[in-house]
Amino acid sequence: MSSLIEDFFTFPSEILLERCTKEELLQVAEHFDVEVTSNDKKLKETLLKVVKDALVERGVLEVRTPSVNPDTSLTSPLFDPERNVKVGEMSLQEKQLCVDAEKFRAERDAYALKQKVRKGC
Repeated sequence: MSSLIEDFFTFPSEILLERCTKEELLQVAEHFDVEVTSNDKKLKETLLKVVKDALVERGVLEVRTPSVNPDTSLTSPLFDPERNVKVGEMSLQEKQLCVDAEKFRAERDAYALKQKVRKGC
């Protein structure tokens, strides 16, 4: 199981979910018993939407409310018209989840290294 999936299971967030590969999304769907059809599996974007919608419905993920600054230029490279939010704009909770996930990953890697050294490999 990839570290991204482990991080998602520990700290579920929309950001981590969006970073998943198609195969990882299928693992998330299986873990949370999300039913996906063969049509849903064809495109990553479709699979992501199905999984995300199901996880929001089950309360695993919070719905992110897009916010738009009226002063933001629609031609700005930081503006994503598809999602109607600035790219990179995250709530404080999402930022904290990312920091916590990185700390968790670093601690896990340090522990694994310590075990490897201890065994003399």
